Amino acid sequence: MTNHSEQKAGNALFWQSIQMAGVKVIYLVRILVLARLLLPDDFGLVAIATTATGFLFSLTNFGMIPALVQGNNMNEANYDAAWTLDLFRSLLLTLVTIAAAPFIAAIFAEPRAAPIIMAIAMRPFIEAMTSIKLVTLNRNLLFRPLAALGITEAIVNTTLSIFLAGILGVWALVAGAIGGTISIVIVSYILAPYQPRLLFDREAIKPLINFGKWIFATHLIALTGSSILRIMISHNPNYDLPTIRVCRAGHLLHGYPACFSTK
Repeated sequence: MTNHSEQKAGNALFWQSIQMAGVKVIYLVRILVLARLLLPDDFGLVAIATTATGFLFSLTNFGMIPALVQGNNMNEANYDAAWTLDLFRSLLLTLVTIAAAPFIAAIFAEPRAAPIIMAIAMRPFIEAMTSIKLVTLNRNLLFRPLAALGITEAIVNTTLSIFLAGILGVWALVAGAIGGTISIVIVSYILAPYQPRLLFDREAIKPLINFGKWIFATHLIALTGSSILRIMISHNPNYDLPTIRVCRAGHLLHGYPACFSTK
């Protein structure tokens, strides 16, 4: 039993490493190719939109997915309630973000980012439609299909962005991001079949919230620090949109901000 568990954990670690390496290589190729096709400002504008929407949506992430993965005695009602709550949370925040886009762009001192923020705000709502049963793959350490999912998203994102760059300019990056998210939703139901069902059940959602609140608190502290750093960068006279682009690229490739002045 112990050997089987160790083998399963080792296999999960292997496929998780494959996913991380594959995604980073694909995004590196994406950045290198698009750097020749788009302007530095294009990357900066999308980085602002991604940072803004990511902060707002992560701010209300109550850790229900980790709760489903690690919690005991989870049933279909828990899955349905979690999927429903996340769907409506994402819809509400998408509408709020679209309405507040001009104000958010002003915070970053870049009004041109407003329409891009509105478009990128759709991405988390689309992602909320993903099969909730993906958590069972995490629970059972079945990371091979999850690796396939992550790499598929990166390939679709990269392909669309590069193909449309000469036609749409900065909007090719937006199309790639949204297209990649749509691919996640479609493939998720192939890898983890699920029949979506709206369920508003307080008893089903309560244990998830209770479990996830500490995860939420920890995540909030880290998220706040990271977002403050990016806002400070956007207001620093020594930094410009290309700098924000570099920061975003460093985050994607290394997992931490890598910012320096391009002036």
